[in-house]
Amino acid sequence: MHLKAIGTAAERRTKIELEAADWDVVRSAASIHYDLIAIKAGKTVLVECKSVYGTTYYPSRQNASKVQMREFYDRCKKHEAKGNLTGCYAIEFRGSGDTGIRYFTLEQCVGVPLKQFSGLYLPDYERLLAARDTDYRLPPVIT
Repeated sequence: MHLKAIGTAAERRTKIELEAADWDVVRSAASIHYDLIAIKAGKTVLVECKSVYGTTYYPSRQNASKVQMREFYDRCKKHEAKGNLTGCYAIEFRGSGDTGIRYFTLEQCVGVPLKQFSGLYLPDYERLLAARDTDYRLPPVIT
């Protein structure tokens, strides 16, 4: 399968998973700045989707990917400072025994390999996102 087709399929699967959890989701077809916009209960999350075969995503292996992740991080942080908007990464791990999509905060993704089992399942990500508004001691962004 062509790499673009793999990425598009991952975006669609992430969209389906978010919609099943009652998020309103719009897919950005050109994916210039982010892949999905998800809205639920007054929260808006910009989602960058990635797909990897195995249990680890290495953003540092490809310089273009590292630059793209840094730009996404900076863009989300700028918007986050203005209001109720944040960002996250949805990484689809394929080919391992426990395939599926895991969600990572922006802080988890700064230049480090992303391990499948350090990511959050969608319900855990939603709980962390909700808790962020009620407990100031949590990291400033669940992004």
